[in-house]
Amino acid sequence: MHSTNRRRSRAIAGKRAVKGGTRLDIVDAWFGFCHERVPGKGEDSWCHAFNERAGLIGVFDGCGGLGAACYEKAGGHTGAYLASRTSAEATLEWFEGYCEGEPGDVEHLKERLSAALSACAEAVGAGASGLMGSMVRRLPTTAALWRFEKGPDGRLEALCAFAGDSRAYLLDDRGLAQVSVDDIAGEDAMSNLCNDAAMSNVISADGRFTLGEARVRPVGPCVLLCATDGCFGYLKSPMEFEHLLLSTLEASKSIDAWQEKLERVLDEIAGDDQSLAAVIIGYGSFAGLRRAMKPRLEALETMVAGFGDSYEARLAAWEREKAAYYRLAGGGAPKEK
Repeated sequence: MHSTNRRRSRAIAGKRAVKGGTRLDIVDAWFGFCHERVPGKGEDSWCHAFNERAGLIGVFDGCGGLGAACYEKAGGHTGAYLASRTSAEATLEWFEGYCEGEPGDVEHLKERLSAALSACAEAVGAGASGLMGSMVRRLPTTAALWRFEKGPDGRLEALCAFAGDSRAYLLDDRGLAQVSVDDIAGEDAMSNLCNDAAMSNVISADGRFTLGEARVRPVGPCVLLCATDGCFGYLKSPMEFEHLLLSTLEASKSIDAWQEKLERVLDEIAGDDQSLAAVIIGYGSFAGLRRAMKPRLEALETMVAGFGDSYEARLAAWEREKAAYYRLAGGGAPKEK
């Protein structure tokens, strides 16, 4: 059930389950898409899987600068292109193994990723690249993913794994919270939009990487999202990315319409591949999700209307919003409402 450079959405009841299982009943609906800026050359990938026990969504952004080498044995594709797709497949295998009783920890995922990328590197041989230096990596990619399931008490239990600058988020009536932690030294989600600092850690075939992890148990309904930087990196603040999510939601009458509006807007503003996946949990209906998010959208509308072209206004708003935005970073415990 791996999807690359294609779009999918609808209620979970309409999706096939892994290994013939039944649907995960805490999920209302989901969608995902992966857009290439250059057809056939996109370096993003994504994956999804659902069964009666658990679900998975993940996005991967092959690092075009670090992985610019081209491989003749792979049809001339870059290492970044190969890395994102190989990592998506390895993540699916990790998820399916977990559902069959294998370890489901992040260390086991790292082993899967390292082995798959190493095998891919061996298969394609040496690549042609004019780049030199210690920062060049063999098959480099970012990752942000959620594995989620229903705990013994019926509440959602979610594991987030991440590397690089792709992000995993949780959206609820308090607003958008970044759960993953960017591997970018000295920058936060606002400053990096201007500074575009280098990543300090990416997944690669040499195995010299770390996977961050976070575990959350939301206290109410929520939307789990993951996105590559083509989705949020061309907006002027984290608040405007959240506003984009919620304004397109409010303007939609169905999950398919929400996805289509998001795709259209991102395709207009982004200068990179874009991959995004989202799972709606606990609202009961799409209308229920829209109602729950309405007050937060109204607050954002007022906030964003005051920005104009002012970086100072955005920065002041970010300082007010920052604590809430990072309330779950690295798995911080949610507070009861």
